[in-house]
Amino acid sequence: MDLETVVQALPSLDVTLLVVGPGLFTDYGSMIKKMAEDLGVAKRVVFTGAVKYEELSRFISAMDIGLNPLKMMKKNEYAAGGKVFNYLACGRPVLSSRMVSLERLLGDEIYYYDDVESFVKETKTILAKATDEKRYRSIAEKYDWRLILERLRKGSGKSVAWGQSST
Repeated sequence: MDLETVVQALPSLDVTLLVVGPGLFTDYGSMIKKMAEDLGVAKRVVFTGAVKYEELSRFISAMDIGLNPLKMMKKNEYAAGGKVFNYLACGRPVLSSRMVSLERLLGDEIYYYDDVESFVKETKTILAKATDEKRYRSIAEKYDWRLILERLRKGSGKSVAWGQSST
């Protein structure tokens, strides 16, 4: 998680950061709150705490942008988290830290940032445009597991399955 970049960008933006989920690991949440206080933006950072999965779409739908802020490290470079697809399925544009996996998978269908300056620039770009919810939902639909499985079945004529062996 890289909320530091996001919080550092807040003084240059007229937005509120909504952090949805359980308490962050270790003392990271406290550090982010302290950083927001020091920058004078603490009132614009809201932590919801734990949210039931079935209620998550209500929170995402209240957002203007879905954020995927991850630190640059190998494990984040090559994984495409489900969070991005949850945002898209709710019709929200996504702003993510730059990651090889997402750029290869989604290309310019989502927005990327590399630092505070590009985060501010991309946020302003997204907010200046009308949100095309149908377009974002259609992107997410391309990656629905049931549809992917059906395409694989039709393409090969064979049944496809994966899972964990019981032996």
